[in-house]
Amino acid sequence: MRFSAPAKTLVLLLVLLVAVVTSSRATTVRGGSTYGDNAGLLGCEAKIDAFLADSSNLDNCEGFAATTFNIGGTTYAGALFAFLQPDGVNGVLDIIPLIGSSLTLNLVNPLAPTGVFMCGSFDDPTNPTVAQDSTLTDMTGLPCTAGSSPGYSGTLNLAGVQVNFSGNEVTFVNGTSSGLVVFTEDGNIQGTTTAPEPGSLMLLGVGLLALGRKIHRTS
Repeated sequence: MRFSAPAKTLVLLLVLLVAVVTSSRATTVRGGSTYGDNAGLLGCEAKIDAFLADSSNLDNCEGFAATTFNIGGTTYAGALFAFLQPDGVNGVLDIIPLIGSSLTLNLVNPLAPTGVFMCGSFDDPTNPTVAQDSTLTDMTGLPCTAGSSPGYSGTLNLAGVQVNFSGNEVTFVNGTSSGLVVFTEDGNIQGTTTAPEPGSLMLLGVGLLALGRKIHRTS
């Protein structure tokens, strides 16, 4: 069968459209280690706010709080992770360990940082299985994928791991025998609910109680 010039153009456009709608990108990764001291989630978020208000207030940090994500009726035990790099790059991420071999997320913005969350940073040769802050103290309880990212973030060829984007969806496929932990920006997952762990609720309650006592004393 021969195609005329217009028909060839149409076929080429259809092929390009398929390539755009469904794509497999180089795997974006971000490390969980050595951003700064572990200030806890709220502490690091406060430092981020101070930096955004005045860029001279750069006090690099990281911190997390365990939480659960309800995605498509399935509950995932993950974490919220805040970071402020020494160069000022910052953010808050949803950290989600896969249950089974795949996970599909419907994203608000598929161009927002999304990928695999590694334990180490800067090509740590020890192939770490736990994230550490800048004092090399273990951040026990923060889910992460064994291994290390180049720098704080970058791209890696992860054997057996696929990250496929289609429209506003991303599907992570884990073809390995090891656990896979993924991330996206906090608030970037459509149709999900987040619930803080009891420990986080207790800390919030203590803070509110202290605030109430302070207001009472000054009234």
